[in-house]
Amino acid sequence: MITVVGIGCDGVEGLGAAARDAIACADILVGGARHLAMVPASVTASRHSWPRPLVPGVKPLFDSFPAAASVVVLASGDPMFHGVGTTLARLLPDVAMRVIPHVSSAALACARLGWTVEDTPVVSLTTSHPDELVPLAQAGRPFLVLGAPDVVAEVLARRGYSASALTALAELGGPNEAIAEGTAAAPPQTSSSLVVTAVVPVGPVESLLPGLADDSFDNDGQLTKTGVRIHAVTALRPRPGQLLWDIGGGAGSIAIEFCRSTPSTRARCFERNNERADRIAANAEALGVSRQVAVSLGDAGESIAGLDESPDAVFIGGGLSDAAMVDAAYAALAPGGRIVAHAVTLESVARLLELAGQYGGELTSVSIGTHHPVGRFTTLKPALPVVQWIAEKGKVS
Repeated sequence: MITVVGIGCDGVEGLGAAARDAIACADILVGGARHLAMVPASVTASRHSWPRPLVPGVKPLFDSFPAAASVVVLASGDPMFHGVGTTLARLLPDVAMRVIPHVSSAALACARLGWTVEDTPVVSLTTSHPDELVPLAQAGRPFLVLGAPDVVAEVLARRGYSASALTALAELGGPNEAIAEGTAAAPPQTSSSLVVTAVVPVGPVESLLPGLADDSFDNDGQLTKTGVRIHAVTALRPRPGQLLWDIGGGAGSIAIEFCRSTPSTRARCFERNNERADRIAANAEALGVSRQVAVSLGDAGESIAGLDESPDAVFIGGGLSDAAMVDAAYAALAPGGRIVAHAVTLESVARLLELAGQYGGELTSVSIGTHHPVGRFTTLKPALPVVQWIAEKGKVS
């Protein structure tokens, strides 16, 4: 049994009776130097600082403790909210864990600002990449960042949100609590590392639904255009936690829109061109999903053969002529997963007919026209029609 005790900036004195009793009765205390120093010398438990690096050292550290020892982990605020409690639950799944939380820094920040906790998104710079601030800023709603204002300001200013209001709330709930205000162009200053940054974004507003403008993606022309992309991502039906394989990534637009649209999704792009692979990574960072989008460089068929993951969705934008690759992608697809492919040429459309006969599914023609002047009048100039194949593994058409 591990007991995880959340501690605020007010120290041990701010803890309830259950948390104080757990610490007093502990045989072993584990935590950062700041938390361990908060525990009075009268507590005789042996003290252990977190290993460096943390993740690979956690299991060996806890395996070294006697089985019957009472182990108490000291953590910040609510340990199960972007805290060490979630890390332990992931790394030690077979160990029973009791959690005694304190008020989270996010809850304290909302209390100071008068914001409702349930309506305020929160991102941690410890567990997230800074570019994940971009979709939050694009949503146009206030949000909190568990991290320093200078990092937040740098990301926002680079993405066109220099006028955003920033509030740095340091050491909340403690005797040295301090609040400072500024903007992304002139961020508030704080000397504390225990800071929550509140952001009221000012800048371009963008939906998370698929349909970003084509010029949102750096590309060399190898890009699934907006109208067709909407059909593709919608057909893939992303759900939280799902993994997409995007075969023939191009600019990465399908994978990026898939990941932006739904929380906790991931994507792997298969791309054989070095420049395009680099472009996919750059686009993913610019649009806030670099941690969610991976790129496999090389032949898709060979790359698939070296993977042991099962995607929940597959999009094929190129390479339909490689029958072995398509079969391997379908075989790897998780039961109930969806596969979507697009074709423009008659040869590739004929291939989709074969695949529909082999695996089932539906074929749909997607035709999109854009307005175009003709003298004093306006007409619709059609793009090349796209035939879309959608199949669900295990479902007979």
